[in-house]
Amino acid sequence: MIGMHRPAEIVIMRHAEYYWNIAYQCDFQFDSLDDVPPEIVDVVEQYVPLTPKGKEQAIATGHALAKMYPGGFDAIFFSPWDRVDQTLDFVLAGWSDERIRNRMREFSKESHDIAEQDQGDRVQYLDSRKRETWSMQFERLQKLLAMKHRNHTCFRDSGLHTGDIELDGPTRTGESHWEVARRTGNFLQRIFVPHYSRKKILIIAHLASIMWLRAALEHLRPRQVIADLNRKDKKFAISNCGVSLYRWQADLPKDDHWERVFWNRTFYDGAIPEP
Repeated sequence: MIGMHRPAEIVIMRHAEYYWNIAYQCDFQFDSLDDVPPEIVDVVEQYVPLTPKGKEQAIATGHALAKMYPGGFDAIFFSPWDRVDQTLDFVLAGWSDERIRNRMREFSKESHDIAEQDQGDRVQYLDSRKRETWSMQFERLQKLLAMKHRNHTCFRDSGLHTGDIELDGPTRTGESHWEVARRTGNFLQRIFVPHYSRKKILIIAHLASIMWLRAALEHLRPRQVIADLNRKDKKFAISNCGVSLYRWQADLPKDDHWERVFWNRTFYDGAIPEP
């Protein structure tokens, strides 16, 4: 493996809480469309903003990262979805030195390769033009949530092909898990180049893309990733603003590998606790 170009450290972070997270937390138990947060009505999911709590999560995480990396990161990559872009803005506020903030913002880049999985016909969407059918819309979303609560380890092989991370039924449209795995793998290959060698990189992304980034860095089989998501101890859960750190180890050529220093560390109250 001599001659490999690898960043010194890769920090992977999930976006902060956004308004669809609130809908999931209450299992879509709304009495009417009027009770639904207006931020998600008639808004395509990729444009749904952070909640006030999400902004606090991102700010707290930014302050923690500023203590860990006082000189900032050498490069930042982020999904173009609004909730990720907003998360980045609040995270950068953690550095008090304006020059460091401006430098990191200047060298931050959008990447569709780490965007959310395209859900196709399972997309989360509420249409106010169909107010007379709001109960049907809620029912559809409740069914989606129920499917997400299924036991991950009981999926059929087709469950790894299409649909959401925890779904075992195929969708008519959308992006397969293999496509997400392929594009996240391609993303890593683009940063495994001399320009980023020995650099400190921050990646802000989504559950699906983070799941497959981990799979690529740790050389995991897909079923192992799914099984890890289903662990009762939640060791590999991914919280909003959950931060994970990988460090490149290259003491001996034959031992070159990524060391997972920590996983899903959170820096605010109410997060999924570390085991």
